[in-house]
Amino acid sequence: MRRTYSVLGISTALALLCGCSTQEKVSPLVAVKAAHEGYLKANASGYDWFANASDGYGGVPLILMRALPDLAPEIWGKPEEQFSRFGFMPNPDKPDGPLPLGLSWDSMDPSHPAQQLHPVALTCGACHIGRVRLENGTYMTLVGGPNTQFDVRMWRKAFELTVHKLMSTPKDINATAARLREVISAKPANYFYRNYRGITDQVEAGERQAFLSTGGGKDVAVTILTAFAGKIFLGEVATNKQKATSYSKPNAPPLDGGSPGQSDGSGDLIPRLLLLDTVMSIGPDKTLHGFMGMTFPALPIQLATVTDILSTWQQGTQNLAQIDGSVKSPFFRNVAASLAVAGDPKTVNVQNADITAKFISKLPPPAYPFALDVKKAEHGKELFKANCSPCHKSFNETVYGVEAIGTDANRSKVLNSDAFALFTAQFVASVPPDYEITDSNGVKSKPHDLPVSSILISRTTPATQGYVANGLEGAWARAPYLHNGSVPTLYHLLVPAERPAKFARGAVGYDPAKVGFQWELANVDAYRSKDPTTAVFDTSWDSSSKAGHDANLTVDANGVILRSGWDGREKAGEVRVRLDWSGDSNRDALADLLEYLKTI
Repeated sequence: MRRTYSVLGISTALALLCGCSTQEKVSPLVAVKAAHEGYLKANASGYDWFANASDGYGGVPLILMRALPDLAPEIWGKPEEQFSRFGFMPNPDKPDGPLPLGLSWDSMDPSHPAQQLHPVALTCGACHIGRVRLENGTYMTLVGGPNTQFDVRMWRKAFELTVHKLMSTPKDINATAARLREVISAKPANYFYRNYRGITDQVEAGERQAFLSTGGGKDVAVTILTAFAGKIFLGEVATNKQKATSYSKPNAPPLDGGSPGQSDGSGDLIPRLLLLDTVMSIGPDKTLHGFMGMTFPALPIQLATVTDILSTWQQGTQNLAQIDGSVKSPFFRNVAASLAVAGDPKTVNVQNADITAKFISKLPPPAYPFALDVKKAEHGKELFKANCSPCHKSFNETVYGVEAIGTDANRSKVLNSDAFALFTAQFVASVPPDYEITDSNGVKSKPHDLPVSSILISRTTPATQGYVANGLEGAWARAPYLHNGSVPTLYHLLVPAERPAKFARGAVGYDPAKVGFQWELANVDAYRSKDPTTAVFDTSWDSSSKAGHDANLTVDANGVILRSGWDGREKAGEVRVRLDWSGDSNRDALADLLEYLKTI
């Protein structure tokens, strides 16, 4: 008879045979590792969409994208770097492929008409597949984890710098087109696509010829570059509008790069959608020259709302998402993220949003890859249950007010009534009226017909604003901490008096003692030698306060905060939770709790 055993079962049997207790010898990480790897194997198609399908149907033609390092290496790096200076990593499935993980020309949507010049856009994996450097110098890929190295704003700025340098005038565009033709002609056959994802050498040859064509008085390269420059110039207007409104404080965080692993999803999307509406109303030329002088109530004033890129593990256990709990529908969470990439509802890859929503619904986190003290973790588990799980739990629909938890309030205030209406209209417009989804539980629906309350929840008044506290799956790989990434490690989160005012972020070496990625300010230059997007994070920036989650709380049985502190005697139905683990009396318990947090 053929018998099969779970990895955990085998480990338990071995421990018993050797006379050792399972508590001493069997690491809970064995089961975590098996669950994550088993899920990826069983859901290989979902992973392929998540990692390799473009979030939108628009973008930069691949041949132009791959020629940018030749046209402006001082901006893009050398071709062989594959945009690593922006935080992209080699694709583990195809390390010799034409693009790094997170960039793709393939929408994978068979219903979408093929385009002659395949446009490159970001994939879900650009932001939501991270990595950690192991002790032997190799890397472990973190599927579903935040890409703490990706500097999305530096990426955007590189396009602006390129256009200003090479395409500011018709004369510049003509010269750049001539140089582009030289670059294309000098590359060997199959250089651009490398016969990858169904693009044959014949298809590539046809695209090359299109770029090289100058017949009939029509210079195709000039046409492509002119359209490319126009799009970038328009997008820059939206960014400049942010600098004049939400990022207008003297201590505004950097908007052109220097904050890897972060974005301002809602804050960035609002001006882009307003720009799109304006273009549709008065045309691109009038918008280009008039947008900066226009007033839009939807725009927050002096309210930067930078947040960390989120992990996407076990999304099916989250009834509310987007940090402030504003997006209810799992499908529309992905539509919102795709819209932030595509910039136009007409170009959102809805099928990708649908498939990847199912994929991440039950995606388990990867296992902590370093040494673990199992005995300490067992004790830490009890501390976690008593002090963390009352609030950090699956299906939690409580929105914790800023006054109660003390964290930076900016992100909770980003949606006023006008912005809420803008998002509602554009989210729904991203989905074809007849598109039907089947969620991870087998329930069918037409997202376009959902009531607003099933898509978005209004967080437009102080009484409704705050932050959600979902489960802490993969906590070890979610550094830095708090919604704005203002605390470098779990140790600093639990010992608030030692939180640094400035620290390094963007490095992927690991600090197993304090539980987080390498963070020490004095080592920034050393980190950058391996991780080029490493930057200094300053908690004095607007939206970046390191305060909060730092005072012990009294909560009820459902995790609702009753009051700050532990005043008086504990009453029936009350639970006292410790958030501040400072002091010698808590040293051993803190170590145990940190050890357990490595296992979930």
